[in-house]
Amino acid sequence: MSVEDAGLLEDVFTREVDGYPAQFVRPGDSDRPAWAVYHHQEYAGIVHWDYDRGRPAWRVQGREEPFSHLADAVRFLRRPVSWPFEQERVAQWARRVLADPSTLVLDCETTGLQNPYALQIAILDTTGTPVFQEYLQPHAVIEPTALHIHGISPQKVAYAPTFTDLLPRLTRLLHGRTLIAYNMPFDRCVFERELTRHYKNPDDPAHWLAQCRWEDAMTPYAISNGLWSAKHSAYRNQPLGGTHNATDDCRTLLTRLQQMTQPIPRPR
Repeated sequence: MSVEDAGLLEDVFTREVDGYPAQFVRPGDSDRPAWAVYHHQEYAGIVHWDYDRGRPAWRVQGREEPFSHLADAVRFLRRPVSWPFEQERVAQWARRVLADPSTLVLDCETTGLQNPYALQIAILDTTGTPVFQEYLQPHAVIEPTALHIHGISPQKVAYAPTFTDLLPRLTRLLHGRTLIAYNMPFDRCVFERELTRHYKNPDDPAHWLAQCRWEDAMTPYAISNGLWSAKHSAYRNQPLGGTHNATDDCRTLLTRLQQMTQPIPRPR
């Protein structure tokens, strides 16, 4: 539910969030759009409709974070009591990888969403300096869905180097390094598919990939946000929020890592 619906809500209503009902009751002494939230008939907290920098937003009483959707405010209230400790572990992880001189941030744009080849690879160090940014000729069809997402057309990469052309540089740059990606299994799969096409056997790609330390930022970022999915009994994954340009998405990921290092905001 979007924030624009707040004025249409009843004083008492129920909404299903992630397969479980949340009950909302507007306090009789409230002169603003605020509701007490109950989960399994237990009080969870209060949410209210507000403005954040001129834009409508939902807020949880006692917290600073604005939410674009009422459902996300409910997910925040449903987070486990262990969340502050889990968030601190995430903060420690983010501080560690950002302080590690071997850390690089990586992102790929691809020909598709399933079994893709690389169209663009960007790699940044932790200062935000690009150490590798290249478009690639994939010698494969670019699926319409992927083209709609990133806008990289066949014409744009018609004369770009191939993965094989760039492999010596990538080997020198990545071996022995810690690689952070958002949804890391996807980017690692892209490299594995390209390496398999290059080497034409399964053993050499596995050996090549093992020379890098791969870490995924998606789950830590989900924990840091603290939006709990009761349906999946897990923190809800969040979109990275990038532009689907590999270099820009690396910079966005660095920003998210830096945000994760910040002290846990305490209730007001």
